[in-house]
Amino acid sequence: MKLISGFLIFSALVLAFPSYASDAVPNEVYKRVVKTMTLKCAYTIYPTYFEKDPNTGKYSGISYDFMEELGKALNIKIEWTEEVGTDTLFQGLGTRYDANCTGYFQTPARTFGGDFSKPFMFLPSNMYVRIDEKRFNTFDDVNKEGVKIVFNDGEMWQAVINEQFSKATPLGLSGLTPATDRFENVISGKADVTFTEAAIAEAYMKANPGKIKQIGKTTWRADGAALILPHDEYSLKRMLDVAIDSLLWTGTLERVIKKHEKYPGTILPPRKDFD
Repeated sequence: MKLISGFLIFSALVLAFPSYASDAVPNEVYKRVVKTMTLKCAYTIYPTYFEKDPNTGKYSGISYDFMEELGKALNIKIEWTEEVGTDTLFQGLGTRYDANCTGYFQTPARTFGGDFSKPFMFLPSNMYVRIDEKRFNTFDDVNKEGVKIVFNDGEMWQAVINEQFSKATPLGLSGLTPATDRFENVISGKADVTFTEAAIAEAYMKANPGKIKQIGKTTWRADGAALILPHDEYSLKRMLDVAIDSLLWTGTLERVIKKHEKYPGTILPPRKDFD
């Protein structure tokens, strides 16, 4: 049954991707960006990384500041065009917008829908449970029958659960559901465990003390977050990769991260090639 479940998840992801992924004219988006000197960016609301003030409509966060600096480096305008959920990342890619610019984990399934820039930050992640939970002392304790793991549809954790925690029961929320709602599901008992970036969990635990805790004392894993780009856009990818390297080498990227990193070690810049 778990094998069938994995196949259905994979099939759903592939079927959700638009046909342009295989029919696109190479470098068509790049040519449009150069002609208009504008990069149209979709975004996902995600605390610390990309936020929108409900009163003023102003954007903020690491990814916002980073992309604005990238635009300055390339002398192009960054146009924030559309909010997307983790389950609808590819529906307008290459048509309504040129890239997904919040920063997304690179997963094998997502490569069927688009390409990736090089990572511009690395994000440590951990497992979190209710504060009074005593069943889970190690990561292996999570992979057991009856354990419910909550995640957002379309995010990396969906694939991780299917591949590494196949004995547990997955509990999916819509792709536009706030990341903090996963903690609420754990606290209420609807779920037992959730996976998320340490930066988000640390902020939640500070605002809501005595509610959740991390499993273990060491970082579970760290993954690179990158821009999602249309297929067959080598020139666009190369342009953005060069700009990312430039912001890294000049120290701009690290300054942006430090500006927003409230908890040391929870958001990491890429290592410079010469380090």
